[in-house]
Amino acid sequence: MAVTLALRAARLRGVAVDLQLDPRTMDLLQPAGFCLAVVEILRLRPGSLVVIALDCRSFSSMSRWSSGRSLIKLWGYKDREFVASGNKLSSRVALLIYLCQWRSLRWLLEQPDGSMLPHLPRFQKLWKQFDVYHSYFWMGKFNGPTPKRHRIWSNCFSLVDGIQQRAGHMLKSEMERLTKRLVNRYEDKLGTKRFTGKRKELRESQILG
Repeated sequence: MAVTLALRAARLRGVAVDLQLDPRTMDLLQPAGFCLAVVEILRLRPGSLVVIALDCRSFSSMSRWSSGRSLIKLWGYKDREFVASGNKLSSRVALLIYLCQWRSLRWLLEQPDGSMLPHLPRFQKLWKQFDVYHSYFWMGKFNGPTPKRHRIWSNCFSLVDGIQQRAGHMLKSEMERLTKRLVNRYEDKLGTKRFTGKRKELRESQILG
């Protein structure tokens, strides 16, 4: 939604398919939401841009213990609902990217640093089948509440390069000015350092400023 608002502010055309806008008709896990995304992609002219930032809950490093995802068990605990939903969502997003390629559209996929999504077989196949460019950016460079590093993939080099030039590096002094934290750090009874994510702050950190 933030990308669509930015486009409209710049007097450019844009449309959002966002779960937060309408959970009933814009949920990619449901037939209506997935069909809506397909229809919107088919309406675009060649060269248009599709930005995909799917829910990272079951792919993030913070959920490894509960999701069971690892490099040797990429699909995680498939009997857990949020993991199964994440697997289904990832497959549908991969299909949307294939559709973008077929339609000669530019696309950009975003995930927090540490996400297991790019390691899934369907995305590994995408990286090998098409010319895909990869880089990082810091959310704090886009007025985010925390530094928070993200990863991006795209079939458009100039887009990735532009984001890298603007937000690919962040000084320590810049990070220190952003005092909001996404995790609580502590030591357990055995002295092992651990951390737990702050649900509200993590949700808010997904929104680009």
